[in-house]
Amino acid sequence: MPAHLETPRVHRAIESPAGALLTTRPYEWLKRRSLPREFRTARLRAVADRTASAGVDAYLDELGIDRAAGRKRVRDALERHRGRKRARDALEVRWETVFWDGGDATLDGRVALETDRRTVSGRWARAGDLLEATPDAERVAAVDFDVPDPDDALAAWESRLDDPASAYAAPDRVPAVETSATVPGPDTSEYWVRFPSVSEHVAEPASAKVFEPRQEHGLPTLVFGSGLGMMYDLLSYWPEEEYVGRELAARGYRVVLPESPWHGRRERPGRYSGEPYLAEPPVSLVRLYAAQLREWAVLTAWAREEGAPVVGVGGISLGGIATLLLAGFCGPWPDEMTPDLAFPAAPSARLDRVLAGSELTGLLGVREALRDAGWTDDRLAEFAPLLTPPDDAGVPPERVFPFAGRRDRMAPYGDARDVLSRWGVPPQNRTEWDVGHFGVLVTLLRQSTYQDAVAAQLDWHAR
Repeated sequence: MPAHLETPRVHRAIESPAGALLTTRPYEWLKRRSLPREFRTARLRAVADRTASAGVDAYLDELGIDRAAGRKRVRDALERHRGRKRARDALEVRWETVFWDGGDATLDGRVALETDRRTVSGRWARAGDLLEATPDAERVAAVDFDVPDPDDALAAWESRLDDPASAYAAPDRVPAVETSATVPGPDTSEYWVRFPSVSEHVAEPASAKVFEPRQEHGLPTLVFGSGLGMMYDLLSYWPEEEYVGRELAARGYRVVLPESPWHGRRERPGRYSGEPYLAEPPVSLVRLYAAQLREWAVLTAWAREEGAPVVGVGGISLGGIATLLLAGFCGPWPDEMTPDLAFPAAPSARLDRVLAGSELTGLLGVREALRDAGWTDDRLAEFAPLLTPPDDAGVPPERVFPFAGRRDRMAPYGDARDVLSRWGVPPQNRTEWDVGHFGVLVTLLRQSTYQDAVAAQLDWHAR
């Protein structure tokens, strides 16, 4: 029997009885407190990548650290990191040749290559030794901010503020979608798709990983977005690959997991996954979601061309916010680009208030950076029309199925609940758990409530 990709052990551990601890208040508190360190480590990795050929001084200067301290430790850590990056880059070149350019490899060879690529890429991405070796690393800001001036931003976006739907319009065309070679998963056939950018806000091609049952039958489709800062299949463990992609594909559905702009392979040089979103608010939020929605429109149209009788969209956290925005703004879109169903998880609305008051923006310094640049609550409220779903839903409200945590302080649910009520989403469609933000993710991982709802609705509307 040919080899296939394996489910990581960490996922099995989360699914075990001990994984229930990850939904508790103490874990939520610990996870929140770890975020600045995680994002700071990601920034050190991104700076090390950008200054790779310039030496220790360039790395320390970029971070604003005294050159005199701990140079040997830093030099050694940087050299190890460069070695990991060279190994990662070499495997990416090989992967491109095999999966996209028709390179010669057996099915088993593709499994081995994909397994090695993700292992090596994960070593490069984690970069924990850079955090340990860099002097005063705890003082390095988790985000390298470039917040726009309020007057300039409001003037530049004036026409869009008068007509928010124009910022979230569907693309005027569906580009050709390129498909990679396949690789078998545990009970799935897996491959990647990519296409040229359809947004003025991003230059990098859009890409997504696709999961299908090995025995195709019908293939109703879900397009599902991950959260902020994810590196997708550049790491050995990508949670959405398991609890959404492989879980639903094994039941007979197609799942498409798109990479968000500025994440994963789409990182900006010198920036880590998601950093531009955090660094340039509030404009960066509109740019990311506008691009994300256009790309999801293309993926929806592609799924229909592939014969999908019904297409749903969903996502968690950043992906959940994108789902809520899409469900609101897609009303004028062409039918082939408009999803039939929406399944937002851990969504938020009134993103001006999220910027001003969520725990995430406080922990990472976003709130303070906005204030320093002159973005008071009133000025953010002026930008709110571009950061809020419209009053009426584009997807029929009875086809919207939200999942949320009542104790979520990272992406507060209150404003999203108000939007859903305004749209007329039936109470029986809504699932709320007594958990925080990370508790929503762990509950999705450990329970099948979300997956069962998606499957039931895809089946019903495919009839």
